[in-house]
Amino acid sequence: MEGRQKLFYLPEPHTDFIFAVITEELGVIGAVVVLLLLAIYAWRGIRVVWNSPDSFGRMAALGITAMVAGQGLVNLGVVLGMVPTKGIPLPFVSYGGSSLIVMLLGTGVLLNISQQASPAGGISSRPAKGSCSAAGAGRAGRVFRGGGVGRDGVKGGEEGEPAPSSTAGGF
Repeated sequence: MEGRQKLFYLPEPHTDFIFAVITEELGVIGAVVVLLLLAIYAWRGIRVVWNSPDSFGRMAALGITAMVAGQGLVNLGVVLGMVPTKGIPLPFVSYGGSSLIVMLLGTGVLLNISQQASPAGGISSRPAKGSCSAAGAGRAGRVFRGGGVGRDGVKGGEEGEPAPSSTAGGF
């Protein structure tokens, strides 16, 4: 590697200013790859937040995603001279064990939350328990069978009899 900035001009080239070294050694392509990987991590983390099955999972996923993406953005701001030097390493890249361990543990928790998440989306696609959706209105509670059509378009009648198999389950 032929980079010279890391030899005398950068205060901590292996930790805080690793993005400058990557950019000097690998050029614009290396910088774009690092930025793209950070953006993909943030995008996937936000998808986990939206698909999380409960509020604790949403808050934990949001916190982990914000921790990694925020730390990356602050490091990039320091390297570009937009923010004063803070001593925050670039996630998953900078030298140092404690930051890497915390990032890997956070990513493991985020992966666990994503495994518990529904594939179709957690917030908007599933109605809350006990609530009625447009397709299942009136079927969440008591079921009526017999003569006549109820307000949800399903034939109704006496209370207590099981629903036809086409309307069982409601959702």
